[in-house]
Amino acid sequence: MSQEIIRQCDLIITREGKAMVKAAYSSGTPAYGAGVGNANVIINKTADVEETADSLINSKNFDQFSGCSSENYIIVQQSVFDALMARMIDL
Repeated sequence: MSQEIIRQCDLIITREGKAMVKAAYSSGTPAYGAGVGNANVIINKTADVEETADSLINSKNFDQFSGCSSENYIIVQQSVFDALMARMIDL
């Protein structure tokens, strides 16, 4: 099933083990591979910017030194980037 999903996507973002990252990279589809334990968040124009910023800051502040249980990186749609960054700076 993973292979079928990979074939149908425009972009692959995987944080699974080496085999999945390798499959994503060799699929011919643009891919980002972070490996196990690197949680990502994708924020698009439908996001509530204030709530999202609050959640991101709180999650990282209280992750109990467990990197895989909180966001390690975020991918933000350009249309909400400035508002999200402004809110995060305010916090």
